[in-house]
Amino acid sequence: MTALKGRVIDAFVDRPDIKTGVVLVYGPDAGKVSETADKLAAHFLGASPHPMNLVNLHFTKIEADPGRLIAEANSGSLFASGPRVVIVRGATNALAPTLEALAEGAASIVIVEAGPLSPSDALRKVAEKSSLARALPCYADDERWLGELIRTTFANAGIQIDADAARTLREILGNDRAVSRSELDKLTLYALDTKRLSDADVLALCGDNAALTFEEIADSVGAGHGQNFDDAFSRALAAGTDVSAILSAVLSHFAALRTMRAEFDAGGAAGEVAKLNRVHFSRARAVESQIRSWSDASLARGAARLYEAIAMTRKQPELDVAIARQTLLSLTVAAARM
Repeated sequence: MTALKGRVIDAFVDRPDIKTGVVLVYGPDAGKVSETADKLAAHFLGASPHPMNLVNLHFTKIEADPGRLIAEANSGSLFASGPRVVIVRGATNALAPTLEALAEGAASIVIVEAGPLSPSDALRKVAEKSSLARALPCYADDERWLGELIRTTFANAGIQIDADAARTLREILGNDRAVSRSELDKLTLYALDTKRLSDADVLALCGDNAALTFEEIADSVGAGHGQNFDDAFSRALAAGTDVSAILSAVLSHFAALRTMRAEFDAGGAAGEVAKLNRVHFSRARAVESQIRSWSDASLARGAARLYEAIAMTRKQPELDVAIARQTLLSLTVAAARM
């Protein structure tokens, strides 16, 4: 088995134990997935990498031509020596047959990014059974890691943050590492002159009702309530909420729904499943309905679309609102038809 867990993941990222093969990086935290993939690529490429040795491909570009990935992974650069790394962004289970071929032996390192995957998903099965592959899950950062990130970020900038402000930040951040870093950068710029951050500053800049807004959007999408989604999404945009944060919150919601749907399929009652997964009583009925409506397969497809949308917003930030609205609306329509 080559599924890595806990501290073993950090150790592998710092010092990978393979030189060729496949690394699957997956999970609901899209920012952490991308950051981990980029860190691995930097390690494999070495201190002075040649740009021709790094190949970035989005899954949509190779879906119709799987042979392209195999060719890229098994061919060297004509203009550069040294290790070669191929990164595949936004992968789905449809890549599994190609990944299986590469996991049996590839001349390069192939790093595959994917959204949340269950143990039954084909991508995980391929990566976890091969000795030449590694599977690295990326889940939302815990409070200890966030606390350390907050402390070091502001300490390095010479900014003092009040204890209650740091606590509020830990409650707001965490669904997506890239969003967390972006929010901390915003606060750092704000406090460059004053060198101090209060709880009021954090609430004003990051939004004290962000979590509630995210839940409203996620439940509107999952339940197929188009008007509720449009209202909540528009309010979030008007409040200056980061679009990637919205998509990441919905992606985390779909990942949680997959876990609860698996428990429901195993014979658990929807209400009991929601309770065991600590769904707040105010959302219980909405979540129970979503558990019953969405199948595991449909949730997997929805999560893949959300992950792809997050990748697209980072590649085309000028279109982030349009991409997010279209993706979320399409999922809302799909839910309404269930």
